Amino acid sequence: MIRTGQVTPVELVEAAIIRIEKLDPELNAVIHPLFEKALDLARSLALPDAPFRGVPMVVKDLICHTAGDPFHEGMRFLMDLGWVEQEDTYLATKFRAAGFVFVGKTNVPELGDLMAGLDVQHVLTRSVRDSAAILDLVAGPMPGDPYAAPPPVRPFAEEVGADPGRLRIGFFTDAPCGTTDTLPDCLAAVEAVARLLESLGHSVEPSAPEGMGDPEYISQFLTLWASGFAWELDRWSHKTGKRITAGDVEPLTWALAEMGWSYTRRICSRPSSGCRAGRAGWGSGTREGSTSFFLRRSPSRLHSWGNSSSGRTIRSRPSSGPPASCRSLPVQRHRPAGRLPPVHA
Repeated sequence: MIRTGQVTPVELVEAAIIRIEKLDPELNAVIHPLFEKALDLARSLALPDAPFRGVPMVVKDLICHTAGDPFHEGMRFLMDLGWVEQEDTYLATKFRAAGFVFVGKTNVPELGDLMAGLDVQHVLTRSVRDSAAILDLVAGPMPGDPYAAPPPVRPFAEEVGADPGRLRIGFFTDAPCGTTDTLPDCLAAVEAVARLLESLGHSVEPSAPEGMGDPEYISQFLTLWASGFAWELDRWSHKTGKRITAGDVEPLTWALAEMGWSYTRRICSRPSSGCRAGRAGWGSGTREGSTSFFLRRSPSRLHSWGNSSSGRTIRSRPSSGPPASCRSLPVQRHRPAGRLPPVHA
């Protein structure tokens, strides 16, 4: 629309700001508005003539920081310091080069979902086409990356709509090691996807990596999670010049960090063997895809009431407090029967 002159970058940014200002008082999603900077860039000749020129974008306040903007990763500790990053990450630089305009930073739990390198950075879009087009602009290794995916044979955008042939796809509906039950609507969602794939001509059958049943799978996962939190607190202590203590973070964050600090090198080497075991049975080319449940139970409705595992009554709502006390919650006021609520990153 911008290229054909139907709308200008300024109009797009203004429209995004209007929607944020209308909805955010209830959602508490955009915790660092960047409205003036966004409008200045949209009006500027410095805005790149790129495929996504003038498209407004919000950036999660985690990992991907932007020059001159607050960066707190959900931590009250950093908020109280008024921490601002002075440089873009490599990914932010690529987003800017693609033409995106940052209109705000969005809310995250404390330290988000950082898991010792297992987290993935990309975008949440409304179509596979858009995700592929953006991936073509931001994919590829950058200095310091410990590893990288092999380059694609052709642009990702050309894969959209291409005939993949008949694929062999496995699906599983059980939680690792049978640690929990999965609710019927989540099971139904996976089974519906399996039926759809089968109707498209693919070979679909129940199958899971053998390592998912390893009794040590959960402990290996916790090792990665806890060591990641320990590393993050050490990193921020060093970067800010102020030692983080238990009173600076949430109890769960501190408990995980203490667990991570207690690990020996031998214990930390176990998750790598667990990852190898997790690939066993699927790494030999017997499967070309998999599908499983993303959540074992449906997200709570906004403003709904329920019981926590401790027996206390809790309310599902966006926090009105600082980022350290917030949790990302999907918004679902009316849920049609038989349909799963949308999941947002």
